[in-house]
Amino acid sequence: MIRKHLFKRVALPLVIAFFALQSNSILSAQPRNSFDEALKAQIVDELEAFAGERRLASLSFSLFDANGGFDHAIGYADRVRKIKATPNHIYTIASVTKSITAMVAVNQLRQKGLSLGDSVHTIIAGFPRNVTLLDLLNHTSGFLREKENENFLLNSSFRDILDYLPVKFKLKIHRYANFNYAAMGAVIEKVSRRPYREVAGDYFHSVTGKSLYFRNHTNGVQNRFFAKNYVKKRRRIYEHEVIDFGLWEPAAFAQTSSSALADFLQHHMTDDVIRFIESHAVFIKTSKGTGNIERKTAYSLGFRLRYVDGELKHIFHNGFLYGVLATVYYFPQRGIGFAALSNMSSYPGQNITLGGLYRRIERAIDRSFNLTVAEYTAKNGYVAGSIYYETHKHDGELRHDMISELGHKYIAEGEYQAALNLFKLNNHVFSNQPSTYSDLSKAYTHLGKHSMAKEIIHRASLLAPEEDAEQTTAGGFGSAEENK
Repeated sequence: MIRKHLFKRVALPLVIAFFALQSNSILSAQPRNSFDEALKAQIVDELEAFAGERRLASLSFSLFDANGGFDHAIGYADRVRKIKATPNHIYTIASVTKSITAMVAVNQLRQKGLSLGDSVHTIIAGFPRNVTLLDLLNHTSGFLREKENENFLLNSSFRDILDYLPVKFKLKIHRYANFNYAAMGAVIEKVSRRPYREVAGDYFHSVTGKSLYFRNHTNGVQNRFFAKNYVKKRRRIYEHEVIDFGLWEPAAFAQTSSSALADFLQHHMTDDVIRFIESHAVFIKTSKGTGNIERKTAYSLGFRLRYVDGELKHIFHNGFLYGVLATVYYFPQRGIGFAALSNMSSYPGQNITLGGLYRRIERAIDRSFNLTVAEYTAKNGYVAGSIYYETHKHDGELRHDMISELGHKYIAEGEYQAALNLFKLNNHVFSNQPSTYSDLSKAYTHLGKHSMAKEIIHRASLLAPEEDAEQTTAGGFGSAEENK
């Protein structure tokens, strides 16, 4: 028994590591297909549930990784004419526009030999001298976000910006304000000597091959490629048009498709660009989660950054306007990202949001990954399954609760050896999780290996507090009939 234990804790990891190294050379030569049919099905299920719960008029979605993409759309771009939404329909992207403006600005400033640390005053005479270009992009200028300070943006020209400077505070901390990006639009026009929309449109096309728009389909023009915007007020849904953007353009009123936006995000989510973004980040808040996990949120160059225990987990930005919802997300550890757009929002409060969609996409990716690992392990055994997991870690996150659920399905079907293979893998990867011992004991019991079941429970008792060990024993040991 001691030999078996030593094999599991010492020799087996070495075996897995050896085969993982041998397999990596083969795997790296083959394109990774993250978007197989099983994963697509999981994502579509999550999108359908998400859109249905929020009763969205439509949801246009595009997923990508280094090797490909996957697009899906739900609902109607035009509810009256029953035009179904597609990933190529044009939506207003609200504050996600800031991500584009920031990248356009960085590109223009580099071309002109300017630095993010330069004062805006050197470009726009009369601007406060202590406000830098980075301050505008990171919302650390000290300008306050007040409605009366933003009303001027509509129908205004960039030439007027000095006439409408918001209240200035000396305390330079992150205060999210659309004026910062309106001012950056003026900077872009000054350094390029061209209209902002032309500069932004050219840059967007250069990195995606697709178009960026700044004029809605209004004034009687019925363009089937532009999604109609809808506002939900209580139970009523009515059309809401945005027609004149003025200085809001760089902050909130670009228009494009989810597929084009995904291409834009993919182009910029490289290791070099991410390091550049991180190097200019300003931290906003820190919080503690379950298990004393530390979460930090930062903002940098048109993106929000979320760190968990010091690791960068998410790069994202959300957008909201009346009739418009937008979000872009990138998962650096997974190498996967997405863009999602909707033509419906609530009014006047933001009760409908796309902010939580990323959790569903993560869950779909993880579930597909866990299904693949589980099927391989059940069929080929615990050691082969462990090697497969080690060589495919980049495809998703192994979840002990998902593996446990799948193992119990095998038990319900009478496939006890398959369940044992899964529970061994689960216990090996999550050796500090008491429930993995309970599951493993249950599988041994079903196979009639009662001595092994008892030893597993003994190991669990050494790991878990006494009350938890009692619960583990009660749930994981008994007759085969009792545990079916």
